[in-house]
Amino acid sequence: MRGNVFGVRARGSPAGGGGAGDPYTLDFTALGSNESPISQGGVWTNASSGTGGNAALAPNQSMQIRLSADSTTRICCETGATSDYDDSLSFVPGFSGNQRVQATIYRQSGYTPSSTNHEMEIHVGCASFGNNDKRGVEFGFNYAGGYFIAGFDGDLVSWDAPPTGVMSSPWYSAATGLGSAPADGDVMRVELNRAAKTIKCWQNSTLVIDLQWNDLTHVTSAAQAVLNALGDGAGLGALRRIGGDATEGAFGWRDILISSTLLG
Repeated sequence: MRGNVFGVRARGSPAGGGGAGDPYTLDFTALGSNESPISQGGVWTNASSGTGGNAALAPNQSMQIRLSADSTTRICCETGATSDYDDSLSFVPGFSGNQRVQATIYRQSGYTPSSTNHEMEIHVGCASFGNNDKRGVEFGFNYAGGYFIAGFDGDLVSWDAPPTGVMSSPWYSAATGLGSAPADGDVMRVELNRAAKTIKCWQNSTLVIDLQWNDLTHVTSAAQAVLNALGDGAGLGALRRIGGDATEGAFGWRDILISSTLLG
């Protein structure tokens, strides 16, 4: 679990409006060239450039589009390894209502690093205010099938799994959220329903996390205030730890779809 600074602070809101279209779809495997950081003509907010009224995400790293490690296909993955919490993160703004993000996993044949510290992430409710200040919710999972959901509100270490120190499902599921190891071609889906105050996460057709955030049993009032003020961005992230045998380009994303239409 990451640092506990999950609370509301006064700051302005991004202006919104990313011009990406709803739904926004991108098939990384069909692209003819690499791109680092991912921008796609100024659609994506990344570490060096903000879009839709958002500031750049630095010091977080950006996601990139590159050939897979075995050069068989083009994917989206992290830009570098880290020893801290500067995960690679990029998002598309403009989805101020409900959000559905679904993305297809790329996993190189036989890729099983000895370390569990290679994870893929889907982000919803994103906003970036500048000066290392950002907000959103991450659904993450490692190559072995350990799942979690965590909120962030502030700087690099301002990650928390409310309710503030209570490792309780469904808000923080790493301890009990070991599902099927993600396979190449699996579709991961996250749905943010702002009116119902829910965040749900699926691996293919299996619901793996179901968060009802107006339940004080699991989510503190401070965390609820943040969740009620999430941003209009949605996108992808990844983390690969320095050291070990985790390989850039061996684990990533084949495609992404972002929509305001929920399925579940």
